[in-house]
Amino acid sequence: MTNQPLPPHRPPSLWKHRPLSLGFSIVVASAILVSFDAVIYNINQISARQTLTPKHLLSRMTASIRFMIWGILPIGSLIGGLLGSRLGLRTTLIIAAGGMLPLLAAWILPIRTLRSVDAP
Repeated sequence: MTNQPLPPHRPPSLWKHRPLSLGFSIVVASAILVSFDAVIYNINQISARQTLTPKHLLSRMTASIRFMIWGILPIGSLIGGLLGSRLGLRTTLIIAAGGMLPLLAAWILPIRTLRSVDAP
């Protein structure tokens, strides 16, 4: 064994971790925006449902909507997991983004410009 000096210690470069920190920053920012968007969406859609639904049917409507939304989440998670393992992550995300395209209809439908509703 020879007594060679150790190389000088250099602090780790932040540049080599920059893509990771940039990606992490984008994920955090999008999570914050999605959280705000979910709150605004829920307030608007629940208000619209409560306005449009007769009082005696409101509990049934709420239960039906919750059943449809919360009931489909595990099925969608299972399908997403299967697609991700079979087709790969990138392809699965492209399919998921394509599945979001019908939401663009919200920009076309008149509910976007709805300001008042006649009582049922």
